[in-house]
Amino acid sequence: MIPRGRPSTTESELAANKGFTLANWRKSREGTLIRDTLTPVHDSQTGGNRVIVYDLAQVRACLAGESIPDVPLPPHPDDLLTADEAAAILGIHPKTLRAYAGRGQADQGQERHGRRWWSRRVIEERRDNPPSANPKPSGRPRGTKDSKPRAASPAEQRAREVAELLRGPVPVTVASVMTAYSLPQRTAQRTLHRAREIHANA
Repeated sequence: MIPRGRPSTTESELAANKGFTLANWRKSREGTLIRDTLTPVHDSQTGGNRVIVYDLAQVRACLAGESIPDVPLPPHPDDLLTADEAAAILGIHPKTLRAYAGRGQADQGQERHGRRWWSRRVIEERRDNPPSANPKPSGRPRGTKDSKPRAASPAEQRAREVAELLRGPVPVTVASVMTAYSLPQRTAQRTLHRAREIHANA
């Protein structure tokens, strides 16, 4: 789980920002300090790939030698949940949730750190209001106007996350963006360019 509204980062992202391999970063002074000082907000392993997520504000404070801020831990509607956590609330298998999301039968969540996360609010609403066995036809009635703001695209959401990293003490490079999000170089360049625009206008 990533607590409500908290910017976060992973070991892999921290290592990439330093130009280190993950193994070498873990042995470094910075890696050792963070691992010995901070408790991850999320630690999971899927298919042999372990993802350790830290609260970004805590990482910055730790590296600056400042007091470590608390992270709100009680469940909150705006927490971000993994597929396993979201599926457990719904009483289904994580693969089923991913299949529903892929077919547009469930919220698609949002991408962060190379994985998809679901809002606790959205998942609990689906649990409490399961879809009808005979759903109404989808789509807007002809002639209606959509005045609601559209959700950010995955690329825009990714750029916003990188923009948050630009506020930190660790340099963000095209290489680190490529590594963190498994992106080709051109896509990483566009992501970083957009992130800098967001950062400059913040």
